Amino acid sequence: MRAAREGRVQFMEICCYPDSSLSAAFAERKGNYLRVTLQSGYDLFKEDTILRIKELIDYHEPMLVWVSPDCGPWQATR
Repeated sequence: MRAAREGRVQFMEICCYPDSSLSAAFAERKGNYLRVTLQSGYDLFKEDTILRIKELIDYHEPMLVWVSPDCGPWQATR
């Protein structure tokens, strides 16, 4: 296990809303976080997006990665 870098992203939330409450709660506790959203250019229905997200994870080495996809009867992922 590697030692934490200064300023390291500790929490990465993928496929969430731009104002997700989980990342907001992390921010309230002064944690470094990164939201990976459709609005920030990460469309999970595009082939290159998964590779880009893997590169983000490799670069930032977050301690926790959380994936928050919508789940409803209208979603293609169901």
